Amino acid sequence: MPLSFRPSPSTFTVEEIPLFPPGGKGEHLYLTVRRSGLSTPGLAAALARLLGLHEREVGIAGLKDEASTAVQTLSVPARVRPLVEKCCEEAGVELISAALHDHKLRTGHLAGNRFRSLLNADGPFDLSVLEQALDRLSTEGMSNGYGPQRFADPKAVERGRRLFSNGRKPRAKRDRFALSVFQAWIFNEVLAERTACGCLATPLRGDLLTRHGARSNFYLEDAGEDIFDDITSLRVSPTGPLPGRKVRLPRSDALDLEQEVLERCGLDSGALASCSVRGARRALRVPVAELLLEPVSASMVALAFTLPPGSYATELMRQIDIDVQSP
Repeated sequence: MPLSFRPSPSTFTVEEIPLFPPGGKGEHLYLTVRRSGLSTPGLAAALARLLGLHEREVGIAGLKDEASTAVQTLSVPARVRPLVEKCCEEAGVELISAALHDHKLRTGHLAGNRFRSLLNADGPFDLSVLEQALDRLSTEGMSNGYGPQRFADPKAVERGRRLFSNGRKPRAKRDRFALSVFQAWIFNEVLAERTACGCLATPLRGDLLTRHGARSNFYLEDAGEDIFDDITSLRVSPTGPLPGRKVRLPRSDALDLEQEVLERCGLDSGALASCSVRGARRALRVPVAELLLEPVSASMVALAFTLPPGSYATELMRQIDIDVQSP
């Protein structure tokens, strides 16, 4: 399909969907801002500098692409409220709202993200083909891989691999990032194996499942017969590992598959037991909501959709054969 996407602040917008509204009182100030062409870490660093804060005092719910226009919320100590409007202006961001809350904003405090992308038509195209692909995503969900932007630093995976088994808690931000990149790489390897064997959505014996919107996992065999209806209707999905010493392991066939991938990637049970990160489980697929396709012109189409937190808009586009180009 001759459709392409090149992310930029004019072609790619993302809006955070808050997990909860600010309570209206407390020691933290939630700032909802609109920014363009600025990464989330860059935004947090700029606000910290202008407000006279340490970067760790700035709370964020999720990372947004630099090549986008994003509406997102950050938290800062309430004591800097008199400086906020001027500092946002100096940072080049639009302050939409400011409200008090009891707790600092933490990573993952999101209900999801709402995206809008402008796709270029590089030649004649059949819109109905794209509509059919979107219908399939609505029914079957999206494969929940990490996008290539997660692996932009080509040395991070190997650095993370070395750090993973040395047992020392990383202190440098660079090392913590490398560990998270390595975990994401392992997850993608498991995801690729599940896709290749046709069991991305079909559970294996011993699988750990998750109910979308919840954080807990449970074994396939511990659920009732109606669990297969929940899987078919995209309320429940199998999970894959973000490896670590505390990560919950599947059983039986699902465990065999994951261990085979881990061993192929140079990890054994000793490395898992001694590593410095806890680990987690991540859904192998996710539901896609609010899908909307709108022709803008003879050579442009707007695609809008909503994904759960941590899922990649560019992965959705790749899965419907959109040519995703570098910014």
